[in-house]
Amino acid sequence: INGRVHGDPQQERMQRSITRMLPSLWSRYCVSLERRPLVTKALTTAGVYFVSDCMAQYLEQRNENKKPTFDVKRSFHMTCIGGLFAGPALHSWFKFMDYMVPGKTLPIVMSKVVFEQLTWSPMFISSIIGINSLLHHQDVPHALSNVQHLLGPTWMNATRFWSVVAMLNYYVIPLPFRPLSVNLFSFVWNTYMSSNLGHVRRSRPVSLAVES
Repeated sequence: INGRVHGDPQQERMQRSITRMLPSLWSRYCVSLERRPLVTKALTTAGVYFVSDCMAQYLEQRNENKKPTFDVKRSFHMTCIGGLFAGPALHSWFKFMDYMVPGKTLPIVMSKVVFEQLTWSPMFISSIIGINSLLHHQDVPHALSNVQHLLGPTWMNATRFWSVVAMLNYYVIPLPFRPLSVNLFSFVWNTYMSSNLGHVRRSRPVSLAVES
């Protein structure tokens, strides 16, 4: 006996496989991002929205002491919003901002953040609320009513969180990776908002958990 304590061999092999796999996956993602930037960002956003909604559903049901269930339609709607709208929109917005206001000095970054929160943020939030309402078979007047009632408080809450994220994004993160950065922070934001708004109907979670 040499005194060494060995762990589970199967678990150790799995850990080594994951350790070798992660750099490979990241390299493939970077290659895909360079070759097919729009498609890659759209698919990434769709995946993040799906996982975020799954976590949000779990937290909502746990807070309400409900039997765990999975709303497939709701997650499908979230995935579609992420892949078909949010991902392409973020891709275009960051390219537009770097074209219109190039540079990374502090005054330029601050101006980008302020401009983003005053223009892009309310437009994006309104679009998410409206799309989510229509996907849940509500008519246009009802969707517009949801936008009118939810935009103000959602925008104010979002500004407190996303201004800091935007500052980091424009000052540190390279342009091709900014949608990915937003998506990662969006996961935290979405699950936080959902877990703290148990009174909101489960049919409209995305309207209160949007990114800007």
